[in-house]
Amino acid sequence: MRLSYRVLVFMFAGIFALSSCSKTSNNNPASPGGGDTLSYFPGEFGFTLNGSSYDRKTAKFQWSSSAQITPNAGTGVPANGKMLSINLIVTIDSANGSHQTLIQFYIPFTNAPVLGTFTIPNVADYVNPSVRLTIAAKHYDAKPGGTVTITSFDTVNNYVTATFSLQFVAELYPGDTLAPTTGYFYQVPIYQGSYGQGVVTADIDGYKFSSAGGGNNFSFAFGNYNGIGMDIQAVSYDSTSGTREFLFIVPVLATGDYPLSNNAYQYGQYIHSVGVSSEIINGQGGAIGRITITSIDTVKQRFSGTFSLSGVDQNSGKTINVTNGVMTNVLYFHI
Repeated sequence: MRLSYRVLVFMFAGIFALSSCSKTSNNNPASPGGGDTLSYFPGEFGFTLNGSSYDRKTAKFQWSSSAQITPNAGTGVPANGKMLSINLIVTIDSANGSHQTLIQFYIPFTNAPVLGTFTIPNVADYVNPSVRLTIAAKHYDAKPGGTVTITSFDTVNNYVTATFSLQFVAELYPGDTLAPTTGYFYQVPIYQGSYGQGVVTADIDGYKFSSAGGGNNFSFAFGNYNGIGMDIQAVSYDSTSGTREFLFIVPVLATGDYPLSNNAYQYGQYIHSVGVSSEIINGQGGAIGRITITSIDTVKQRFSGTFSLSGVDQNSGKTINVTNGVMTNVLYFHI
């Protein structure tokens, strides 16, 4: 029911690097707080927490937001049960140092898109919604009666929008209750488990890589809302061969040819991890390659293209060759 730490780190490392607090767009949802005439941009969120307000309009902090859809299993869960997880993270600097605040929403559903108001029940299980708050290393759970209202669930561009009104109590200290929390998130991108997800395939010295299949296999791209810089990521996992991950960076998502080297804006990386062992090639270590973007659908936010990459494994000294790379209908986000 919880998002894996490995996936969080893999996604958020890039998101923190590309995100800022000054992006705007012409998309204006109904103001969560009332009277707000500022525009909203995909991935934005804000909330009050124990009397303080955290929002890109009033505070400067590192932030990231993401959602994923995974199979749901447990007592009472139907055979086609799924779990929508939304993660809001801020890293706040203060005179006493910095700390991370994480709000995690868990909304179970079936094949139909999730819409409407969900009330936190008296019991925590796999068939009811729940919300968890983590401040530094301390965990809180939303008290019964709190609500999460999902106002938009876009299964074409894979975004989810909602407002929430909650009160949190410390997990191990029932007397430690925070002041009521209200907030919103707008067009948070669904990375893993997205609808109509594209596929990345490649030959890696004879191994057939594919991001198809769902679960721990996925592919997506994200970049700054101003269109400068785009990260392309693809992950494949199986219990025998471990996890294989691609990361490519191009200066802008546009059709064309992009040679890959140690340039920070035209960069390729491949990592293969099995247990504690790993192989890695990247531009920083001398890997070279090429990405060609052949088509872009700006309505459905999909792109296709080809790629190759070759370099020396930084651990074993073995040369690794990635050939016949194909990206088909891969989902992208501007955040």
